[in-house]
Amino acid sequence: MDLLSRIDHTLLKIDAGTSRESFFAGARLTLENGLRSFVVPPNLVSSLAREFADLRVVTVVSYPLGCDATAIKATSIRRAAEDGAREVDIVLNLVSLVAGTGEYMEEAVELCDAASDAGIAAKLIIETPILGEKRIREICAALMPLEFLALKTSTGYGREPASAEDVRTLRECLGDSHQVKASGGIGSLKQAREFVEAGADILGTSRTTTIISELQAGWY
Repeated sequence: MDLLSRIDHTLLKIDAGTSRESFFAGARLTLENGLRSFVVPPNLVSSLAREFADLRVVTVVSYPLGCDATAIKATSIRRAAEDGAREVDIVLNLVSLVAGTGEYMEEAVELCDAASDAGIAAKLIIETPILGEKRIREICAALMPLEFLALKTSTGYGREPASAEDVRTLRECLGDSHQVKASGGIGSLKQAREFVEAGADILGTSRTTTIISELQAGWY
């Protein structure tokens, strides 16, 4: 698969220079370069989906801390589908994931069912930078029977970047049952290729223009 077609171009961190035009420019960047999708905040899904009919719009649920009640997350999934999102990246209950209690599993079952009922694909974020390998493997084994598109390493929001080692662990645990999305700290063509080689099917990054420029310059 072409590397660019694996990229979920992401614009979730808002700063003083962010404007409505920033999101429309991101949509055009995604379409013009054959990127996989454009990930945006929930309140922008409907306008982008209306304006760009061919764009795969993705949004987030309970981003970045995963601390909303399960019912609120389920409502957010349904609303995203109604607004025109084709996928949701859901932050699971991080306290439960770290502690090893069962709440995250009960939540995941309900949220995967909600996504399926709404006709929208789900990626589950487990925040690998705050988990050890043993815990990652336990979580993968528990989640594997559920219906979802991909397991995603992290939000990339104020934490250590995702690692190729974590991606390899996810790939080994999941086999061919689900896709793996690597996200958090991917800022160069070299890093992108390292994650793909480690087993990532999808790459989430906000620094897409850097990767495109390095590809056009013939960097290897």
